[in-house]
Amino acid sequence: KRTATVEQFLEALLPAPVSAQLGAILPTCFVPQDKDKSLREAFEGCRVWFNHVVKVGDQQMLNVRELWKFVARGALVLRANGGQVGVDVVVPVCHASPGGVLSRHTVSAILIQVKNDALFQAEPRPALFSLMDPFGLALFNDGDAALPVIRMVFALAADAPAVVPLPQGACGGEGRYTAYDFWLAGATPDTFPLVGAD
Repeated sequence: KRTATVEQFLEALLPAPVSAQLGAILPTCFVPQDKDKSLREAFEGCRVWFNHVVKVGDQQMLNVRELWKFVARGALVLRANGGQVGVDVVVPVCHASPGGVLSRHTVSAILIQVKNDALFQAEPRPALFSLMDPFGLALFNDGDAALPVIRMVFALAADAPAVVPLPQGACGGEGRYTAYDFWLAGATPDTFPLVGAD
């Protein structure tokens, strides 16, 4: 098994000028103790690993009580068509824990919503991130100590490329979970460095 840190994953996914800022990006919404915690700090020691995709239709499969099992088998989760409008792709994230124990208490996610409609351009739409509330999606249960999440919207049909980390407070400010939000517009190497020029 070859895992990657969350930071390595983001450095491969995002253009260099954005990934170089990971130590300065603050959460858009946060629990009080995370207000001044950068993305790099929040995900220090956290890892992702997947070598295949599993398509699920049951919303309960996204709950941390089930999601940790996808980490164990190395799976990225793709939501079935016609499912939850708030998330299309879930990348399970394993947080560092004493003894390296994998459980529902050590898992969160990178939540991705994919838009392939020209209505969504380079300008971020914060309302779309509210659809990725990890409690509303049942990633976490009421009463859970929610670990930080990363939320991304891929506006693939945008005319102009853009990668925008949303500023603190753009999607709610203080609340019951911590989230770091990104708007990625276009499907060119300027947005996704791994995409070829052809």
